[in-house]
Amino acid sequence: DNSTPAGTPSSPAEIIKLYNESANKIKTNASKVTRNFEDLQHNSEYTEMPGALQSIGTGLISQFLKKNETPVDYTGADIQANFPVKGESYVSKITEADIASATCNDDGTNYNITLKFNECTDPEGTGCAAAFNVIKPDEVYSAAKVVKNFSCRYYDAVIECKIDKASGNITWIKFTLPMVLSVTAQVVVTLDAKVGMTFVDDYSITY
Repeated sequence: DNSTPAGTPSSPAEIIKLYNESANKIKTNASKVTRNFEDLQHNSEYTEMPGALQSIGTGLISQFLKKNETPVDYTGADIQANFPVKGESYVSKITEADIASATCNDDGTNYNITLKFNECTDPEGTGCAAAFNVIKPDEVYSAAKVVKNFSCRYYDAVIECKIDKASGNITWIKFTLPMVLSVTAQVVVTLDAKVGMTFVDDYSITY
């Protein structure tokens, strides 16, 4: 039965409003956030490296990008520090302009929401940056001095979550963030490289 019960948010504006309100309560009301797993995937079809780096680079990338199935619990200040958007007091400030589609399915107990984001490059506070932990250029420059230019394109980003209808609380949420990093590195010569990756983070939330 795919009929939508009366009162279920159906327009993108209604779904985004419900999501923002419920998501932002995580940082104020949750007693514990459990990251069930993190899956860092290498999308080799988007990875381009100079010949000299190819063999080393792709091996290194695959070594770092792995699935971590050890649950991590965050409580208190650690929720604000680590849960998206990390270091911020909010979880989401998305608007309709950030979203390609928004769906809400009412299963009787939960609102099951899926938000698909528009593609964006180097967003600051909007697009994927309004709801995900995006990679900040400053972090890259400080971590790797050889990097002279850095850009990141995010595409097909998706947030899926369950909102308990009775309480309005998000009990489960999954962030899927595919990206292509473009980097110019100055070693002896200047090298350009691209790396394709997808970061998947799956969380359960306790109140």
